[in-house]
Amino acid sequence: MGRDWAGAAAMPRARCSGLNELFETRLASKTLLELAAKIGSDVPFFIARSSAVCRGRGELVEPLKLSPGFRLLLLKPEFGVPTPWAYGKWKESRELPGIHYGEQEFGGRRFVNDLERPVFEKYLVLGHLKMWLREQPEVGVALLFGIWVDCVCGIARRS
Repeated sequence: MGRDWAGAAAMPRARCSGLNELFETRLASKTLLELAAKIGSDVPFFIARSSAVCRGRGELVEPLKLSPGFRLLLLKPEFGVPTPWAYGKWKESRELPGIHYGEQEFGGRRFVNDLERPVFEKYLVLGHLKMWLREQPEVGVALLFGIWVDCVCGIARRS
């Protein structure tokens, strides 16, 4: 995705929700999520309108209530990583030495992103950013961030 990920994914969300209201179809949230997944993998996240755990391609959305005691840091380099490319390279990708790819636990949740392998293999700086974040004492979890495969995320407790 490029720099306008939020706008690009939020526009179909607005259309789905807006058409639902305009035509008074009263579609259930589950149905809207299913329709949104057909438009794009990242669209259901914006339909949910909350923090969420996303699985599959991002189309399986489980709304999640987060404690207000967390801080989020996103590190976004100047370049973008096309999501279809990352999925296409996943099977043949390999883990790089010195990079932690396993699950991380924080705040009672487990975090992992399977797309780290192909992305870090090509864009080494993102893997190094993740490992640098993991070394910071205030950071509880660091990983490639969800549907935006060109951002590295760090989550910390608010002090």
